[in-house]
Formats: sequence, structure tokens, C-alpha cells
Amino acid sequence: MNNLNNGFKMQVIPSRLICHIDNKISAIVNRFQNTHTPLLVYGDDKKFMGLVTVQNTLFNRKHNSSTLIRSCLITPPRILIDTPIGEILRVMSELKLYTLPVFDESEKVIGLVKVKSLLKNLMSNSVFYEEILENMPKRNILTIPEKSNIGNVYQAFQKYSVSRLIVVDSNKKIKGMVTKRDIFAPYYSSSNKQRFSTRSKVKNYSFDVEKIKQDSQLLMKFVSPIFNELYEPIDTYKVIQTLITSRYNSIVIVDKDRQPLFIYTTNDLLKTAVWITQKTPALLTIISKLPQELSEEEKKKINREIRSAAVWINKQYKIQLVRFSSKTVYNPDRKPILFEVKLKITTDSATFFASSKDRDFMQNTKEAINQVKKQARRDS
Repeated sequence: MNNLNNGFKMQVIPSRLICHIDNKISAIVNRFQNTHTPLLVYGDDKKFMGLVTVQNTLFNRKHNSSTLIRSCLITPPRILIDTPIGEILRVMSELKLYTLPVFDESEKVIGLVKVKSLLKNLMSNSVFYEEILENMPKRNILTIPEKSNIGNVYQAFQKYSVSRLIVVDSNKKIKGMVTKRDIFAPYYSSSNKQRFSTRSKVKNYSFDVEKIKQDSQLLMKFVSPIFNELYEPIDTYKVIQTLITSRYNSIVIVDKDRQPLFIYTTNDLLKTAVWITQKTPALLTIISKLPQELSEEEKKKINREIRSAAVWINKQYKIQLVRFSSKTVYNPDRKPILFEVKLKITTDSATFFASSKDRDFMQNTKEAINQVKKQARRDS
């Protein structure tokens, strides 16, 4: 993994997320890890062509199993190694994609950025931590009986405009979860049975909605354990940490009898994170390499002063990232003899940078902050 300039990690692209532009949907449908992870599409010359998603294949009724990937491509946003964290989160939320490619200046894909990696690092920021604990939403449960058939499930998805339902038995105990992807995927997989419309009119959709409405296959054939389960009473911090570290994107809260009560999702966590980063610019602060000689109170004071400066500058500019770092010079006895601090504030229209060297670390920090403020005043 390589660090992005915004402090987070870029991940290597696994081969399972790569497909060829001339593949058919039937060849790649089972390679989607979930609804929110796209596949990267390449041509014969290994040139990146775009992304293919569940939304634009399985959920697009104009396509069928023989549709070529080249007909389903979307162009991803241009994320570079220095794209601000808040901007990455925003486009992920808009596209409902939790993994996106990272490009270099020549438009070559050099890795992936994942939402859970971003959220994990943001949780180490005290401002974000407090805000997310206070504002993390939970959703009411929508359930469906385990004896339902696929037609019942599809109609429930359409009626409630949801993409997942909790499956319960006759005692209302949780049996699993079924998603829109679970029931659509078989209609696109290679099979001897043709499950598409046989209507001949050109204007008709390939995917026959009436067929799936009448599908009498039992629901339990399609139920999958793609969620985490926690018992009430719950701790919000534990919920968020579980979401961030889990391979799944849902947590169902159950009572002592395993009856589902409500649900937390990565989608809601992401939307809340976007809201927080937009309203709280000071949380986009990376402070690294503080001298070990500083007390905890001194560290907190530096944090407060940098955030105060960021809030002040944000009144004139839209802050994207604040980075503060320091370097300590020691004598042969390992006593600090000189401190160097650097402060860089990146906004939507200007970048302010200051550095200072002095034997007094706190004085250094104040000087760097004052320099940045002077630059902001001069440019405003």
C-alpha cells in the first residue's frame, strides 16, 4: 500500500476486480463482491476503459446476460493522490461506490481508494469521532417471511424502494438478509434455462419484469449472511468500528430473542461523514511527528490552535486539507536543541504554507500559524 498525499492509503488492484471490455455480463456477474464495488475494465492494449457496476448491469433492465461490458461502462471521477478526503467521500456517496480508482497525472490507474480506509483514519480525529458518534443514523427494519418467494421479494423491493430486506421466521427471529443483487444475479448468470423476455418487439426490455414477479422459487435459496449482528443494548462506537472493519456493509441490531430491531449501514455512515467534513473543515487536519517531549496538554493546545486558524481561514476559503508536521534536532545526549515546524493549508483556490525553526516548539507553532494567516489576509 502507498500513502496518498492526503494521508490515507492507496491499495493495489486485485485481479478479481479486473475484466475485459469484450466480456459479457454473464461472465462477470458473480465477480461483483457487493453492490458498491465496481470492476475495472481494460481493453486489449491494457488501456483502462472505465468501470462496470451492479447498478449499470444487473439493475439496468435494458441489459441481459449476453450484453457486452463495453455497453455498460461508466467513467469514474478523476481521483489523484492529492484529491481532498472530503471530495473523495462526496463522489463515493453520490455514485454509491465504496471503491474507486486512483489516477496519476497521465491518466494511468495506479491503485484503489476504499471508503472504509478513509473512514478508519477519520475516526482517529477527535472532532470527527465526536460528531459521528452523535449523528450516526439508524434505520428501521423492513422484514419479509422466510416462506416468501422471489416474486414477493421483488415486489417488496419495488414498493419500499429499498435494496435489502431482513428475512424472519414465523417467530420473527432473524434468518438472514436478501438483497436486490441476490435475486437479480441468477437472471444474468450463464444457464441452460433462459429467464428473459421472449417478446420480439425491439422496444421491449430484455429483462422481463413480469417473469421475476411470477418467479415462485423459494426465498431461502437466495438468502446470504452478508451482514453483522449485534445484540441490544448497543454502543455506537462499537457499531461504527464493526462497520469499518467488516467485509459487510450492514449491521442488524437484535434483541435477546434475535428479533431484528433496526439496522446500521455503510451508506448512512458515508453520508454522515460527508456532512461532517463539509460543515467542519478543521477535522481535515493531519498532525504528525510531534516531539515526544511535549506533554499531552501541550499537544491538545497545538491541536486547538491549528483548528482555530483553520476555522478562521475557512470563512474566506473552502478548506480541503490541513497538514502540520515537525522535525526535532537532537544533540549527542539526545536533548532537543532545535525544532522545525511546517504548516500547509490547502483550500479550493489557494495553498498557504509556512515553516519556522526555533528552540521553542510552541513559539515555532505560533509563528507558522501567524505566517499562514498573513498569507490568507494578503490573498483575500
